[in-house]
Amino acid sequence: MSICGEFRRVAAVLESGLPLVREPFSAAAEVLGVPERVLTDAVAAMTGSGLIRRFGAFFDLRLLGYRGYLFGADAGRYPGELVSILSKAGNVTHIYGRRHVLSLWFTALAGSGKEARDICRVLRSRGHSFVALETSRMIKLRPSFAGEGSAPVPQGAPRIPVPDETRCSDVDLETVRALQCLEMSRRPFALAARKAGMTEDELIRRAGSLMERGVLRRIGASLDHGRAGWTANSLCACAVRGSDDDISRAAREVVSQLPWASHCYLRRIFDCEFDADWIYNLYIMIHARSWDDIEERGRFLKGAVKCEDFVSMRTTEEYKKSSYKI
Repeated sequence: MSICGEFRRVAAVLESGLPLVREPFSAAAEVLGVPERVLTDAVAAMTGSGLIRRFGAFFDLRLLGYRGYLFGADAGRYPGELVSILSKAGNVTHIYGRRHVLSLWFTALAGSGKEARDICRVLRSRGHSFVALETSRMIKLRPSFAGEGSAPVPQGAPRIPVPDETRCSDVDLETVRALQCLEMSRRPFALAARKAGMTEDELIRRAGSLMERGVLRRIGASLDHGRAGWTANSLCACAVRGSDDDISRAAREVVSQLPWASHCYLRRIFDCEFDADWIYNLYIMIHARSWDDIEERGRFLKGAVKCEDFVSMRTTEEYKKSSYKI
């Protein structure tokens, strides 16, 4: 299903986030200037086609005490067995095949370094070369797949680095769990609140508190980029010299205005079992509607972020794509 006309406008609203009110779809329809039925019919059609992958809350998991890791592994000619092992791990959220000697790349969330070391132990015990990278700075995390690539989704204020030790109350976690997956009904917070044993207004109030603190990023939808027409994507790894502050600032100036650059992180080596030196510290995920555009955008990034070395790893296979459940 391609995004066109009214669907594109609805998808853009769902990506940017719905208001924290009792009837968020009604409020969104008013903003769009369309009858609520037009919006809900479009949402139903996009959900049925698979264009909308998930509807619910999106959190800054660092503020909930989780650390993000990116792994690249040489899975050999037959990656199926390793993919099967990793797919069963609840903290492994995304697994992709990529065109690189490290042919399997996956992301994981961990509440402690031990969980990441356990993954490294599995890779090492099975004889896979690998690199494990820990997130040191989140520079951009804002996919924008609703439009045609002409304008980026507005960015919020840059986040300050999160302390290593972050505490979250039991009430916060209860609220997070209630908001993770919402039903696309007229009053989604009422249904979620009932299941969690609280009132609708209480859940909305708690959600507002989490948003003020930066824990809750938005309530909205995640779109399937392939079904939205963004069929080509690549992970770009850049070797950039400078302090973390300088690199983050320069990279943010570049990627914040690029709707086709969905994720940008500064990462450091956590563990490595790889013959060559792994020199890359800046990682940017880019998307396009053709591989020619991917090549062109990769060349642009290489110059824009002033890389000393650069590699673009095209996605060849999507094995797993899921949201982490708290």
